[in-house]
Amino acid sequence: MYKPCRAVRQLGRSRIWGRSYTTVPVVVRKVLGLNNGDELEWYMTEDGEVIVKRSGESHVYSQGY
Repeated sequence: MYKPCRAVRQLGRSRIWGRSYTTVPVVVRKVLGLNNGDELEWYMTEDGEVIVKRSGESHVYSQGY
């Protein structure tokens, strides 16, 4: 079955540090409207795509570029 491909734009890179700390790139913070202390939720779709959103949001944002 044919599955159309979506365009993907890399927003930045992160590194996992000791105690599982990670950085969140400035561009990602802006797109998600994140502030210091905000929590993120991580989801995986049935096709293996990983989705990250700000905790407490009822939906995933679709941002055009």
